[in-house]
Amino acid sequence: MAYELYSLEFYARLVLFILCGVADTFRVVLDINRNKLGYEDPQEMEITRDYDSVLGLCKDILVRDTKLVFTMTSKFADDLNNDLTLYTDYAGEQGRKSVPLSQTPNMAFATFNDRNSLVMIFPGLYSEERQSPSLTKAERTAVWEDGVRPSMVRLLGSRSNELPASLNSELFRAQMADGRFSFTTKVFPSWHIDALGKLIPLFLVRNGHAWGKDMLYLHMIRGVKNSSYHSADREAAKRALRHFFKQQNVSLSEALEEGKWWIDVGMELAVKKKCLAWLTTRHSYVYQTLVGVDHRNAVRITTLGSSQYARDPTSHLTGASGCRITPGPTGEGPYEVAFFQMYTTDKSLTASKEGGRHAKHLTGGTIVRRPERARTFLSNLFKLYQDASDDNCTSARVELRVPLKFALRACLDFPQEELYLSAAAFDPADWWGWRGYRVLSIDYLLNWGLQDNRFISHSDQALLLIATIPWLVNSLHATIDVGSASRELIQAIFPRAERDEVIRNDDLPYPMPVGPLSDEEVLDGVDSTVPVVDRGVYFVRYLQVGPRQEVPRFPGAVRLSEAAWTFLLGSTPGKLRTYLNSLAATTDSHPDRIHNKKRQRRVVHDPESAPALELELPALEGLQVTSTAAAANDEDDDVPETTTVEAEFFEDPTITVIAQEILRQFFVDILNVSPNGKRVTSGSSIRLSDDERNAATIETYQEKNFAKLFNASRYLIGSPEQWRAVFDKLFPPKGVGAPKFSQNYRTTAYFPAWVALGNRTSEETFNLVRDSIWKTVFKKVFWMPFAQSDRIWFSKPNSRYVEFPAQEDRVPFLNILVKSKPTFSPEPLDI
Repeated sequence: MAYELYSLEFYARLVLFILCGVADTFRVVLDINRNKLGYEDPQEMEITRDYDSVLGLCKDILVRDTKLVFTMTSKFADDLNNDLTLYTDYAGEQGRKSVPLSQTPNMAFATFNDRNSLVMIFPGLYSEERQSPSLTKAERTAVWEDGVRPSMVRLLGSRSNELPASLNSELFRAQMADGRFSFTTKVFPSWHIDALGKLIPLFLVRNGHAWGKDMLYLHMIRGVKNSSYHSADREAAKRALRHFFKQQNVSLSEALEEGKWWIDVGMELAVKKKCLAWLTTRHSYVYQTLVGVDHRNAVRITTLGSSQYARDPTSHLTGASGCRITPGPTGEGPYEVAFFQMYTTDKSLTASKEGGRHAKHLTGGTIVRRPERARTFLSNLFKLYQDASDDNCTSARVELRVPLKFALRACLDFPQEELYLSAAAFDPADWWGWRGYRVLSIDYLLNWGLQDNRFISHSDQALLLIATIPWLVNSLHATIDVGSASRELIQAIFPRAERDEVIRNDDLPYPMPVGPLSDEEVLDGVDSTVPVVDRGVYFVRYLQVGPRQEVPRFPGAVRLSEAAWTFLLGSTPGKLRTYLNSLAATTDSHPDRIHNKKRQRRVVHDPESAPALELELPALEGLQVTSTAAAANDEDDDVPETTTVEAEFFEDPTITVIAQEILRQFFVDILNVSPNGKRVTSGSSIRLSDDERNAATIETYQEKNFAKLFNASRYLIGSPEQWRAVFDKLFPPKGVGAPKFSQNYRTTAYFPAWVALGNRTSEETFNLVRDSIWKTVFKKVFWMPFAQSDRIWFSKPNSRYVEFPAQEDRVPFLNILVKSKPTFSPEPLDI
């Protein structure tokens, strides 16, 4: 249905269907259980196993046969600060207690094999009052001057002469004139690594730092799953494990005997030419099957609201999700699982570490202050989904973090049918297309709220929609944000239901109390309704969109705290309105910008002023088109009704007249959908005025002086094949419309009328019209835009083109196909 709405250019209905789940008078419900994978065709299915990451904590450094690369002082950002779901022991006043490893004082020390790292852990520095796990400058100085350096001097002898005597000396050397630091790395030889690990704590204690006695080395081997994958059988697992540790230059035999080591055992389920996702209802079964706990424990742990379980909906689908589980002693099973996660591999396409996030993301501040940048982001994200729909299938993946001693037991010897029954399979075009339509709908909302890159409305309802956009976009391919500010947003943008009518926790966007209100809650005025996602998708509540709405918005009162507004949009509504009003007061739109995003209207030509251009159609003289209904009966496929603008071309049913009017409209439309510069103060790439564009004829396309036509252009002398390819895109054969997602074509008036003409004539007749346009127009014009399948105007640079000087700043250079070399003679300015 989405494609149908898009094809008919019912964009407001498309937005309501995709984002709100509303279709005419119906509410949309999506049940992905229809896509549930069965076990009927096992030859199409594949299960592979792998070893992904290793975490090893011990008193010695077990890196062998490779060098260490280190700096004299590490950056705070390189220290361990993310939760590894592992613990160390801390001896406090009330006895020993377990402390998360990420909260234990630590300092990044060295790297090996490029991706792997060593981190020094200091349990002796831990206290409950300590504010940060990163070492202070004084502690870092002590580690270097009293531990690392004397150990290296002992081992390297004269080769240690270039090591700085103090940390301050190194900081002075590293600081550049502008205040920034440029740290250099040093190499430590492999044959001294074992001794170095033993000497550093000895020197620290000898030099008066008792906390060095219990120091540990954390070995971190990250993200190498694709170098160790193998079939899910024991012999293959043994070979892969030995090869894995040898490849990472860590001694497997020593790791099994010394310290505490954990390994991430992964498994991927794939089906040929399909995108897979885990079914939310099957999390407990997968956990029970692979971890080895009983059904009651598995259900308890995987219930929404459990402190050990975090659900990660996929693509805004409630029925398809991954999860993260920290089991604890009662749920770890016989393999002592420390961490368990399920996800789909599609996240790799948008993975990007930046600002504490792990995926490409858009912020509310960017939308408010740089809307053109936000639209570029949405365009690129849409293109990524579009490209993926052709080439990327996805797998359903599960990972278990287990002690190394269980590496050859986890994810082996289990009933594989439980995994197959726990996933849903989709065609890639449907999987990525769903995301693409969501991004496209969001882009429409943003675009409708803008005029010349400025927001039309600054009301709370319009600002709420702006705040919703980044939340929706980011959660399409990353973990849904349910922090305090986002929870306020969720309360404001989702449909609501009575608390006592919510049957399942799975119908909630995040865990919250349900059931009847208590007497105290009633007296306190607690809302009896809660936000729900009970139709299979994260559908937002009804939006006010469409031609009768000046700007899209959420109807009704908006209740967000100032803290939430600030988090979501970077400022409070009052300050935002002041800022946006100041832009409106100080920034004027460039007078020559073309309104190229609106559907073009049919231009009625004055027959006396327009030069004669008669199509050569003697065989069709007097022949008329069929009605839409007749065309539908003649063809096996349904033919859509023509819109009002298209219908205007068929007022006279004579084919020659219709073809003539479409051709006249073509000359005008091509110019009127040409691009502007991204900034509101930038003009257009086309130099012609409104009147000149609306009066365009074939003579415009025979002009050889590009200085009269374009503010920025580059040309390519086209081959006959290139000219024919452009013609086939601008006037496609019968049955070929604009691509599913395309620019320019659908905003013209001529192109839909051309497609409608094809629907209402026979293929033989339509080909006669096409041949006549090819001979009458394309054989006689000098230039045409180098049209592509997805856009009429193309501006990507290419070394084959010859570029003319720009006559306007910050506008796109248009790629123009020509018959021969054009001229460039700017007209002199009147002084």
